[in-house]
Amino acid sequence: MDIAFSDVLAAFTHYIDNHNEGRPFFLASHSQGTMHQKRILAHIAAALPHLTDRLVAAYLIGNTIGVDELPFPACTQYNQTGCLVSWNAMIDGADPSHWLQKLEPGTSKMVCTNPLSWKADAEPAGRELGKGGMGAAGHLLLTGFDLDLVDAECSEEGVLYVSPPAGWQYIDVPKGSLHPVEFPMFYRDIRLNAFERLEAYLSKSGGLPVASEVGTTCECGSRCAGTYVLHLLVVLSITYAVLVVVAAPFTFAWWFWQVRRAKAVGFGQLARRFLCCCCCCRRQEEKKKEETDQL
Repeated sequence: MDIAFSDVLAAFTHYIDNHNEGRPFFLASHSQGTMHQKRILAHIAAALPHLTDRLVAAYLIGNTIGVDELPFPACTQYNQTGCLVSWNAMIDGADPSHWLQKLEPGTSKMVCTNPLSWKADAEPAGRELGKGGMGAAGHLLLTGFDLDLVDAECSEEGVLYVSPPAGWQYIDVPKGSLHPVEFPMFYRDIRLNAFERLEAYLSKSGGLPVASEVGTTCECGSRCAGTYVLHLLVVLSITYAVLVVVAAPFTFAWWFWQVRRAKAVGFGQLARRFLCCCCCCRRQEEKKKEETDQL
C-alpha cells in the first residue's frame, strides 16, 4: 500500500504543480483508491493547507471512512463544498461487518452519504430520485441512463442499504455487497452533483458559471451511427470468440473419434475446420471428395 500510495501522491503533486494553475479541483476514488485518497486529504491538511480552499469536494466511495477520521467534514447538503462524500452499498439486510471491522478504534460509525438525496442522515430516499446509472456493460450500446434502480437508506452504522437493483447489469457479490457497482449505480447522480457543487463553489468565489450537462442521450447523428456499428462489431467478435471456445472440446472430441476410426485428419485440416467452426470448410471438403469419387 505504501508503494502504491507513493505513486498516487507523486501524481497528485505533479498535477498541482504543473496542470492545476490555481483552479478548484475534485478528488474521486473507489475501493483501494479510497484508502489512498484518505491519505491525500490528510496530506493536504497537514502539508498543503493552501489547497483546502480549492477543494470543491471529495468523492471517497467503496471503503471505510470513520466519522471524524479525516480533517474534512462529511457533506450534508447537495451543494456543500470543501467536504467529503462516502458510502458502502449493500443489499438491505446484508452483514456489514467487513466494513465496520476496518473502523479506527473508538469509532463506531462510518461516513454515509445517500447519493439519492445527498444527505448524511438516516432518511430513506426513493428510487424516483435517482438520475441514472450505467451498468456493467458501460457505454456499450447505451442509449440512455438506467432509471428507477434502487431505494437507498443510510443505517445507524453508516452502511448504505439499498433495495435489489433492477437489471442484470447490477449484480451483487456474495453476502449482499454491491461493491463492484456502487459507483456506476449512481453514475449520473454523481455527475450532476459535481456540477451542483462546482456551481456553488464558483458562486461564492465569483467564478464563471458552469456549463450544463450534455450527452444524456444518444442524439449525435452519424457519429452515434458509427459508434453503434463499432460496438456491434465488438459484440460479434466477442460472440464468435466465445463460440469458438465452447466448440473447441467438441471439435477435438470429433477429431479423436475420427482417428480411432482410422480416418486420421491432419492438423492443417483440423485447424481449418476449427477456424471455420466446422461448417463452411467441411462442406467444401465433402464436395471435393464427391467430385473425386465421381472421377
